[in-house]
Amino acid sequence: MTVNKMTLRIAAACFVGIFGTVIAFAGVHLSRTKPGYVEFQEKLGKREYLAMKPSPIHSSWMISGTPDCNSTVFSREHDYSSPVGIWECRGPAKFSYQYAEDESIYIIAGKVEIEYLDKKFSLAAGDSTHFAAGTTATWTVPEYVRKTFRIHELGRIKRYLRWLVGQSPRVVLAEA
Repeated sequence: MTVNKMTLRIAAACFVGIFGTVIAFAGVHLSRTKPGYVEFQEKLGKREYLAMKPSPIHSSWMISGTPDCNSTVFSREHDYSSPVGIWECRGPAKFSYQYAEDESIYIIAGKVEIEYLDKKFSLAAGDSTHFAAGTTATWTVPEYVRKTFRIHELGRIKRYLRWLVGQSPRVVLAEA
């Protein structure tokens, strides 16, 4: 069976036209729903002052103390996911923190005692650690702690893969 060259050319032209239209619509959709993809250059090389704002611990998470917590987000991915920021807490205080997303932290100043996944450890300036979505840590702030954080939004693929292999965050972290 032979296909004539004209039929192939018409099919290729239709495919290119349809593919181009889909790409154009996707670009317009992204620029409307996620403007960070097209506006990120506006922030390049510009000074921006970001004040720390109150960031209270949810009352049901408090174990003891009355902490004074503040934070600010200074960066996000171009689709506005994965915030990066600074958080500080003046204690003394003890509270549970429930992680809705994966989070990586780096301690800038102060000290904190953490109970996480049946382990107890201290973090001080220069230390870092990671927490998995769906887990809870107990933080004890004796006086003051200041950290940078990056929240890693899992997305559908990572959530599906964690579900697919049947690994809870506890198992994933224990192997790491």
